[in-house]
Amino acid sequence: MASHVPAAVAQPQSRPPRASACLVAIDREGHEGLRHPLPPEGLVIGRQQGDLLFADDPFLSAVHARLEPLGNGRYMLVDASSRNGVYLRITRAEPVYPGDMFLVGHHLLRLENIETPERERPPGSDGTRIFGTPLDPPWARLVVLGRGGLSGDIHYLRTAEVELGRELGDIHFPSDRYMSRRHVRISLHSDGTRMSVYLEDLGSANGTYLRLRGRAEVGPNDTFRVGDQILRIKVEA
Repeated sequence: MASHVPAAVAQPQSRPPRASACLVAIDREGHEGLRHPLPPEGLVIGRQQGDLLFADDPFLSAVHARLEPLGNGRYMLVDASSRNGVYLRITRAEPVYPGDMFLVGHHLLRLENIETPERERPPGSDGTRIFGTPLDPPWARLVVLGRGGLSGDIHYLRTAEVELGRELGDIHFPSDRYMSRRHVRISLHSDGTRMSVYLEDLGSANGTYLRLRGRAEVGPNDTFRVGDQILRIKVEA
């Protein structure tokens, strides 16, 4: 008589835990604070409307920015036509163009073209030139933007590489304690008749933030700023 061998019972397969995404608030010293869940469908950030509200932040628009899911932990960060823009912390040298704005420490700067280069005044009728410091011609300038739309100091860029910092470099901001001693570099690269300008953080403690040109793809550990809020994308198992 044949023996009966019981069939093996299929065991339920365990599924790996689903990773959860959140936005982590970062304070001015770089420390992580409150965590805000980041749903799979993304979210809207604003002062008055959206999924994540900061009602007391006067620099946020009513609807300021959106995070739209792309899959695999990636999102599209979109400026929702906000008044003050969305700033993304750069992780490599990024191309910049006239009109671009970026945050270094507590300073907001705008890169501008030199529309009408200043020229040396002609000698007098007797041939005498005007005395002064010899200056290389500038290829661009940085304008410090003050709160409320005010324009501050203007810094002309005259060399192919210009470094900014609290103590070191070509342009100093000694009173800005959130700026590193040597913070960021702006460099001009020429290839024949074509010129390119790059913005590169120099390992600063608080980073350099470039204003989005509408939207940018972001993922885990990317950090951005909206109004007075600094937020970092975190994905945790």
